[in-house]
Amino acid sequence: EPYTQGGADIDNDLGRLCTAAVLARDKKFDLLVRKEPRYRDASLGYMPTSASEMQQYYTAKYDLLSSLVGENGCAKGLNDIYISLFNEPNNKLFNRNQYVNGRWVAPEDTVQLYAYVYPRLHAAAKELGINLKIVGGELDQNHTLTFLKKTQEYIRAHKITTPLMDIYAQHYYVQRYTNRNLEVAISNMQKAMLARKETYGNIPVWYTEVGA
Repeated sequence: EPYTQGGADIDNDLGRLCTAAVLARDKKFDLLVRKEPRYRDASLGYMPTSASEMQQYYTAKYDLLSSLVGENGCAKGLNDIYISLFNEPNNKLFNRNQYVNGRWVAPEDTVQLYAYVYPRLHAAAKELGINLKIVGGELDQNHTLTFLKKTQEYIRAHKITTPLMDIYAQHYYVQRYTNRNLEVAISNMQKAMLARKETYGNIPVWYTEVGA
């Protein structure tokens, strides 16, 4: 059955993903996997918050890895895999669960999820004999600086030292393109990169979505 929790589903059909994984294995491509729970009635992703929800979330990711590269995996022999845990968590600002008792909880939820899943997935990867890199961030341009600032404040306040991701991903779009808007976009991108470094450290940066 699809992973279902809190009004969210994750499709368990790995057909297309297995096809991509087999190609990656045979042709020596890199493979980035993002297969996430989403609300049934919206395009925004579902963010687990309680311990039981995070356990179910991790179990779904472990099952995904096993289905790809486990003993009976469709792409057994794939040595390197990148997995993204969540897509654009800052867009939770626009989600119906934006506030809990008047408090914006998206950064805290994200940090807690990364801190829970990161060490467990790396342990699973070691068990499965694969090189796993966890891709985090995946922020789009909306409220990126605010999100990173609040994330940084939460990490420092709770003295979190556990690694949260191996690679930071950014989504950036230039809307209503003009030369002036491009200058503003570049400036905002530079500010976001500085905030990223202050929040997560000096880790590689990927642009997994970009456009105009």
